[in-house]
Amino acid sequence: MRAQILLCLFLATALVLPQLAAAKPPAHAPAHGYRAKQKAPEPAPKKSGIEIVYDSERGIHVAVGISGVLFHDGHYYREHDGRWEVSLSGDGDWRISVAADIPGTVVNAKKKSHPGPAKNKRGKHK
Repeated sequence: MRAQILLCLFLATALVLPQLAAAKPPAHAPAHGYRAKQKAPEPAPKKSGIEIVYDSERGIHVAVGISGVLFHDGHYYREHDGRWEVSLSGDGDWRISVAADIPGTVVNAKKKSHPGPAKNKRGKHK
């Protein structure tokens, strides 16, 4: 009798553990683990023909081959001569925008632009 109970427990464990290991977090869970490591969603193709890729370091889409142009929520953004400009096509028709109207995601991504090679501040002083 005891052997049958142990066998039943073993089989139940063997059936349940693989399902628990393959479980994914619910859609409302914060993306600190599984979903944070997944590929970012691709934006919808645009008529302008500009290629857009996701820059995971800055957390935003950027235009390929066009320096300083960011893409967020259907609009292209750039900072030109100290002012923010917005465009629907990205290759022209730039309009000056008030800085307060620029999404925080875009402003933060601009701040995170790559500063260049890191300098080693620690080391042996000669």
